[in-house]
Amino acid sequence: MPFLIKEEFFNENNYTFLYQFPSEAEFQQIIERVMVERGYQNIGNHIYEKGNVILKMLLGSFYHYYKIEIKPEGLGNNHVRVSIKKWASSVRGGVTSMNNMQQELSAIKERFKSI
Repeated sequence: MPFLIKEEFFNENNYTFLYQFPSEAEFQQIIERVMVERGYQNIGNHIYEKGNVILKMLLGSFYHYYKIEIKPEGLGNNHVRVSIKKWASSVRGGVTSMNNMQQELSAIKERFKSI
């Protein structure tokens, strides 16, 4: 089981956690499981997507679309740094969509705190 050591750096668009865990590859499997549970699909290069960007452009704040990068980095000594970064700006849906994106990012942050 991974053990959260600390939350190293965060702002409203990026979160970074440091875990004690032996393998970056095994941690990637945990990330994949957590994101699939939340309804995301891995589209490659540690980027996860939920929703459809075309529907987001058409429907604006009435449709949710999220694109997030979650990248593990092995640091040696059984430590893994996990960076969570917002990729979709959510400006298309105005203030409502921006708030929804922040809520989704906060929910993911809380989920990764509880791993």
